[in-house]
Amino acid sequence: MRKTWIVAWNDLQMVLRSKSYWLLLLALPALAIYLIGLGAQGIARAVPDSIRLDVWDQDNSPASAALIAALADALRICPLNHPAPGVF
Repeated sequence: MRKTWIVAWNDLQMVLRSKSYWLLLLALPALAIYLIGLGAQGIARAVPDSIRLDVWDQDNSPASAALIAALADALRICPLNHPAPGVF
């Protein structure tokens, strides 16, 4: 097992001395991330700016109204009509 580690360490040292290895290790992944980011801009523009949240307030208390008002600052609140009993 010791010989295996010696061989592996030697290979690692030889590889790290090579400038082409550093190009493959650092530059190419950075370039790939940049190009994928450019391509994903169209997808990101299609995502809605706000999240729709359906709210069914069965409590009708001031605390629940305050919670809904606080959520309305960040989310698009859509009040639900009262569905039939047992339907969620």
